[in-house]
This record gives sequence, structure tokens and C-alpha cells, in this order.
Amino acid sequence: MEQFMLTLPEPMRINSTFLFVLVVFIVLVVLLKRFYVDSYAGVMEKRQDIIEGAERKLKDVEALYVEKLAFFEAELKNARMNANTLRERLVGDARKERESIVTRARSRVQEQKARMEKETLEVIEKEKAAAGVLVKSLAERIAESLVGRKIS
Repeated sequence: MEQFMLTLPEPMRINSTFLFVLVVFIVLVVLLKRFYVDSYAGVMEKRQDIIEGAERKLKDVEALYVEKLAFFEAELKNARMNANTLRERLVGDARKERESIVTRARSRVQEQKARMEKETLEVIEKEKAAAGVLVKSLAERIAESLVGRKIS
């Protein structure tokens, strides 16, 4: 029956080495938490604040970029329209000026042509008159030589 006897466990003894290691571990955990984890958390918080600030600035810059882009695109469109209007006006003015120059040149040419025709007709008339006088004089000489006397 001794076999079936219950034996009580031995009371637990606290090992001093275990206790010392446990105390050192707790002290190290407290020190690490105080000096490393808390400062690390502060650094991470600052880092997160910096990142959030940079993201806000990025959004502001993007909004400003979109606004400026729209403004400059509108200005460019307006400038192109003004350039087209100016070009069309200049082309129209150039065409009118060309037509005016051509009209004046034609007018001058017509005037010169009329003047030259008039001068030519006057020269022809003078030459006809001179030829008539010459023919008359030749006719009188021929008649004198045929008749033998002077015809006046």
C-alpha cells in the first residue's frame, strides 16, 4: 500500500539566481522602455507629423499646379485666338493694300498708255504733214521737170 500513498509535492523554493535574473530582466525592460521605446515612439510621431505635413503641402502644391495650369492653358488659348485674329486682320489689310497698289499701277499704266498713244498719234500726224509737204514738193519738182516750167 505504500505504493498508493499520496505524496505531497515539495514546497517550491525560490532560486536566488532565477530571482536575480528576473529582477535584472524587469529593470532592463523598464530602462529600454523608458529610454528607447519612448524616444523611438516620439521619433516615429515626429516622423509621421513630418510625412503628414509634406502630404498636405504636396496636395496644396498639386492644387496650385492644377489652378496655374488651367490659367496658363486659358491664357494660351486666348493668345492663340488673338494671334489668329491679328493674322487674319493683317492678311486682310495686306490683300487690300495689294489691290490698292495693283489698281494704282494699272491706272498709271493706263495713263502712260493713253499718253503714249496720244504722243504717237501726234508724231504720226506730224510725220504725215511732213510727208505731205515732201510729197507736194516732190510732185511739184516732177511736174516742173515734165512740164518744164515752175508751178506755184
